[in-house]
Amino acid sequence: MDIKNVIDRINASTEKKNAYNLLLNQVYAEIPSGSCVGCAKCCSESVNVSLVELANIFENGISKLLPKQREELYKRIISFYLSEWVKPNACPFLDNEKRCTIYEVRPLPCRIFGAPSEDAYESNYMKIRKQNLTFAKSLYTFEGIKLSPKVLMKKIDFCENFIPEYRLESDAVEGLYSQLINLDGKLYFDGIIDEPIINGDLVSWVLDYIIDDANEINNSLTNASIISKEMLYQLKLDYSKHHSVK
Repeated sequence: MDIKNVIDRINASTEKKNAYNLLLNQVYAEIPSGSCVGCAKCCSESVNVSLVELANIFENGISKLLPKQREELYKRIISFYLSEWVKPNACPFLDNEKRCTIYEVRPLPCRIFGAPSEDAYESNYMKIRKQNLTFAKSLYTFEGIKLSPKVLMKKIDFCENFIPEYRLESDAVEGLYSQLINLDGKLYFDGIIDEPIINGDLVSWVLDYIIDDANEINNSLTNASIISKEMLYQLKLDYSKHHSVK
């Protein structure tokens, strides 16, 4: 899927863009508010986002950054991507002062952190852990890369500091994510995307956009690409193999 093309098509029509964002904010409005101490301990991984969220992040977050801020963000994203199989990293959207550079348009996983009950939180962690184990086996089988326990078993502790208006149980959490899936389904029925998509990794999708955007600009000047996604993925493989657990 051409991420840049999809995001540009979502944001091309002000009417449609505003309609998607209205529905998106209605989902966000269902999340209980609370008091956060701003420790940023929860901001220590990439998260999954919907396409509508991604379009909102670009249009009302990344594009609003100063050029220098955007340059530093892109550097952190590339560094995160290349090393995420080797060591745990802080979210690349945090700046040097641990402030979120896209806070106003942060996606659902970030907004909801601290709101679920401890049982719901642990249940979700076990699902993620199972997914990680499946991925680790596949990575070792096909690429010969063995993830370190620090990466494989990483867990963000349940937040005792965030005090929400009320706690969300698992069914309520799943209901919020289902609404985002349905919202992305609207993109398919509106002809924005050619096939239904269920979420994607924020860092990887933003990186795809960065590469497509850079190559589009460079092609218009030199008729040659700067770098391909395949080339960057190969760099990630090489780096990960060099640092793979023996």
